Amino acid sequence: EFKEYWRNFDEIDSDLGSLWLDFHKSISPTLMEQAIKSFDSASDSFDVDLSEYEQAFTDSLVGTREKPGPIMQLFLAGTYSGNEALKKNKVAKPRAVDLDADWDLLAEEALEHLDSYRLELIKDLTTTTKDQIIGVIRTGIELGWTSDQLAEKLQDILVVDGVVSERVEQRAKLIGDTESIKSYNVGAFNRWKKAGANRAVWRTVNDQMVCPVCKDLHGKEADIDEGWYSRTMKRNVKELAHPGCRCFRKPVLPK
Repeated sequence: EFKEYWRNFDEIDSDLGSLWLDFHKSISPTLMEQAIKSFDSASDSFDVDLSEYEQAFTDSLVGTREKPGPIMQLFLAGTYSGNEALKKNKVAKPRAVDLDADWDLLAEEALEHLDSYRLELIKDLTTTTKDQIIGVIRTGIELGWTSDQLAEKLQDILVVDGVVSERVEQRAKLIGDTESIKSYNVGAFNRWKKAGANRAVWRTVNDQMVCPVCKDLHGKEADIDEGWYSRTMKRNVKELAHPGCRCFRKPVLPK
């Protein structure tokens, strides 16, 4: 089961982006209505309750043990990949780590972990959308737009009458790519730590698209929980260095 998720990574990645797009479509009318109200009152305050939509969205992302959603599938794929990485080192250090995995227990632990993760994810996604809308409202107030002009500008951020802008499509793909790699890496980290391997080495995919941030991190060893210090960003990074990051890690087995 875990191995199949690993093999179908690209397909699951696409499913994740599609789920976000469906969620975005469902909340767009509410966001548009609230944005116009705020604009008409010459206020850039933007407070709208999306909890009902958010709960349904995160439930579909995580799913259940019997029917896991894309985030859980990617987490379990990372768990499988993490176990394979440990096994490759078995000959060199046969007693260094615990390779006996209770996969049912790991799946249950994945659900517990993802309960908190999904709250962070939805907060980040909705906050970004609201910040984008507030930016448009402020610009409209400064430039003296009409409500119709504001609504037209918001079509680039929201899905209006079923029309998905290029910007929204690009964001859906970026969210799918970013959260897929993040969930995958967290799954691998979780497996390594359970086995007693608490450190890892940062690896890039080593092609021409590697950014300066990740290039600088390549080859650095760090504690998984503490993260890797980026001299470029002046802070520690863990699962990803930035949105769209494609980097992976190699576990360091204890001596």
